[in-house]
Amino acid sequence: MTPDLAIAAPLLLLMFLACIVAWTKVLAHSKLALPGSLQASSWGFVEIAITVGSYLLFTAGLLLTCRLLLGWEIDTSELDPLSRVRSLYINGAAELTAVLVSTFFIAHGSFRLNPTPIGWTVSHAVADIRLALLVGTAVLPVIYLVQFIVTQLPGMQYKHPFIIMLLESDSTSLWIAVAVSAVIVAPIAEEYFFRALVQGWFESLLDAATVDARPRITDAHVNADLHEVLMDPPTAPDLGLLKYVPILLSSTLFAAAHVGHGGGWVAIFVLALPLGCLYQKTRRLLPGILLHMFLNAISVGLAFFVSLNPPS
Repeated sequence: MTPDLAIAAPLLLLMFLACIVAWTKVLAHSKLALPGSLQASSWGFVEIAITVGSYLLFTAGLLLTCRLLLGWEIDTSELDPLSRVRSLYINGAAELTAVLVSTFFIAHGSFRLNPTPIGWTVSHAVADIRLALLVGTAVLPVIYLVQFIVTQLPGMQYKHPFIIMLLESDSTSLWIAVAVSAVIVAPIAEEYFFRALVQGWFESLLDAATVDARPRITDAHVNADLHEVLMDPPTAPDLGLLKYVPILLSSTLFAAAHVGHGGGWVAIFVLALPLGCLYQKTRRLLPGILLHMFLNAISVGLAFFVSLNPPS
C-alpha cells in the first residue's frame, strides 16, 4: 500500500461512515421534512432584473473608478496575477453591492425596511450552523462521488476557473483573493440570487398556478365561533411532488451558470438540490450559505493541498 493510499483509505472510510450517520439523522428528523404547501414570495422578475442590472452597473462603475482614481489597468485578455486579484475583488464588491441594493428594494417594497421575509435573519444561527454541518456531511460524499463518475467520461473533466487559476500561480495575494471570492462572496451572492430570488419567484408562480386548490372561507367558517375555527382551520393543500419543481428549476439554472466548468455542472446541480430544500424548508438563507461556504472551503483546501503536493 502506497503512503498516499494509506492516508486516503481511512479518511474515505471515516467520510463514508459519517455520511451514513448524517443521512440516518436527516431521514429520521421529522422537522427536516419539506412543508406540503409553499410560502409565496412578494418578489419576481422585476427584482431579479434589478439585481442583475445592479451587478453589471456596479462592475462597470468600479472598473472605471479604479482606473481613474487608482490607475488600475485590468487587461481581461491577458490576466496576470495582479490583474486577476483586482478583477476578483471588483467582481466580489459588485456582487455584494447588488445583493444589498436588491434586498433594500424588496424590503422597501413592503413599505417597511424588513429583510427577514427574504431570508436575511440570524435568529436561528446556532441551529442553522448545526443544520448546515449535518446536511453537508450527508451530501458531501455523494457530490464528490457524482463528480468522480462524471469526470471519467470523455470531455467531462472538471475545469473550475478558480482551481485552474490557483494551480497555475504561486501568488499568495491571488490565493487570498480566490479564497475570499469562493468561500465568502460566491455563497452569499449565489444563495441570495438562485435560492431567494429565483427559487422564491418560481414558488410564487407555482402558488399562483394552484390558486384554485386553495381552501376557501365557507359559510360554515363564517358562522362558527372562534374556538371552532381555531380547532378546524382551513388548511392549504399538500402540493406533493409539485413543491420540488421550483427547486429543480432553480438548480438547473444554477448548474447552467457553471456550465463552463467542464463536467462540474452535474455535481453542482446535485449540490443545488439540498441547498434549495434548505431554503424551502427554513425560508432562511443562512443554512444554505453556510453549507455552500463549507463545500467551497473544502474545494479551495484540496486545491491548496494539490499545489503543495503536485502529481509527478
